[in-house]
Amino acid sequence: MTFKQNTMSSTLIAFSILGLMGVAALPVEHQHMNATHGPKFMSEADAIRIRDLTPVNFPRGAPSSRCSALTLDDAQRMPGWDKLVQYAKDTWGDGSWNIVVNPKEYPDSSANACTDDSPVKIEPKGIAWIYISLTIELTRVMCSGQPQCDQQSADIGSDNVNADGTDSVSITIGDSQTGSWTVSRTSTFSASASFEVGFDVPELFEAKATFETSTSVSNTQGNTFGTSHSTQRTVQSVINDKPNQTCKASMTVKSCKQDGTGKIRVAATGWVWFNYNDKTAPKAGPSNDKHYKWAASIDNVLSLDERTSWIEFSGSMSEECQEA
Repeated sequence: MTFKQNTMSSTLIAFSILGLMGVAALPVEHQHMNATHGPKFMSEADAIRIRDLTPVNFPRGAPSSRCSALTLDDAQRMPGWDKLVQYAKDTWGDGSWNIVVNPKEYPDSSANACTDDSPVKIEPKGIAWIYISLTIELTRVMCSGQPQCDQQSADIGSDNVNADGTDSVSITIGDSQTGSWTVSRTSTFSASASFEVGFDVPELFEAKATFETSTSVSNTQGNTFGTSHSTQRTVQSVINDKPNQTCKASMTVKSCKQDGTGKIRVAATGWVWFNYNDKTAPKAGPSNDKHYKWAASIDNVLSLDERTSWIEFSGSMSEECQEA
């Protein structure tokens, strides 16, 4: 999913603990309603989100491999946690409450830690830079120094002398790249959880060329993961033999290795619930619209950086190119 700061007003969702099934706060005929079936003091956009009960920037059907359930401890580690709590106090008051996330009775108003599914492509700034974009948020890999490269030649083909006719030789040509990375710092969200991450990796030999790959990354200190890509293929090379000559062909093998470091953004998204001990009404709403439970949208109240924690990694990548 793409992380974008929503500029709309913060969404408020109210539920009452009255009723055996935990249904919406009041019977429809007693609610203050607007055209979209939400409380009148809310904007039309907020009312629509109340109807859908879908967290902003957390669309239905988001791949579970890119998200992990947020715990209350995780939420409290957000850089903007104090701001979120102050928002609740300013909006509904600072009475006694119990803060929860992912209540079982409201599965559609959950909280998760996710990576971005919209990779951002950035042109490398010279060969000393490698950029990797993730399905969940751009990850920039900064290389330490210039890549170490080597070039060798090898003979292939027939050693026949005084031969006549042709020889067919199988040779492998093309590029092959592998990367080996180690998690050097974990995100404070979802310890040990694994995220499926997509990469858009530039090639070492061609500054503007990239390849796409994906792999699973565990939010665990010391975890290793790899990236790989190959365009190598086997072709048949025909050598025309000539009498009194040794017939051979030549292949050039280029190889480069580059060290680097990078960061993967993991962002909190969804709702944090403030369950008051006494019914309370929003300060900006009708005084008789009181409820025990109110939910604040993490996405709307906090900026992207205020709800982000990073996975950092380092390692190296190697690329080989065979030309005949």
